[in-house]
Amino acid sequence: SEMTRENLRLLQQLEARKGRGWFPEMYPQQQLLKQFAATGKTVMSKEVPPPEDNDAFQAISQQNPAFQQLWETLSASQRQVWSLVDMCSRNQEVEKLTAHLERFSMTLSEDQRFMLHKAMLREKVGKRVEAADVDFSAFSCVHFWIEDRGFGSEVNNLVSAAIACEEHGIACVVEDEVWNSGRLHTYLQAEPLILRRCPKQLCRPCEVRRDRRVATPGWFAVCKHASNVSFARKSKY
Repeated sequence: SEMTRENLRLLQQLEARKGRGWFPEMYPQQQLLKQFAATGKTVMSKEVPPPEDNDAFQAISQQNPAFQQLWETLSASQRQVWSLVDMCSRNQEVEKLTAHLERFSMTLSEDQRFMLHKAMLREKVGKRVEAADVDFSAFSCVHFWIEDRGFGSEVNNLVSAAIACEEHGIACVVEDEVWNSGRLHTYLQAEPLILRRCPKQLCRPCEVRRDRRVATPGWFAVCKHASNVSFARKSKY
């Protein structure tokens, strides 16, 4: 599950106070996984496409759960400013939109800015998922990377990929060499639904991978397919 902003803030405060006394700071040469740590740069293979228009404002649907959460915290004056942002966005008035969005952002608390960012990110991802157009049958297998998300999140998404593969008659291969929880098959008897290695010597893989704000087309395609899969069906896996 997603970490709450309150817990994230507490962890950041704790790290600021005591981080210099922790093992990674005292013994930097022992940071064996340093190349996978969060930095200003995105660590992904060259095959992963760069993010597109990450800073462009995306009109937010009133049905967006994250926006609904933000809306409940807004005052009457803040809602009035937001109505101007929304109107300019829908009319594609870029200059006015920028000015109103800046004005709206200045009225927000730190927690409200967090919720706005979350709502905008969710909207962008949703649009990319809707637009995903990948034909799984054109590939011989899906290679699914699991890396630094929570255990439940990674396994849930992997199961979604396995179901898509089963429907299209192709192999689902997990790439878990750098997973922060170890190796998938240490915990689960996942074969033959999810394989440790690709059964094809010469394969045409659909690569499914994400890293922060970057993801392959296959990632969005799996999410789109998963939106039509019931939890009851998932539970059988």
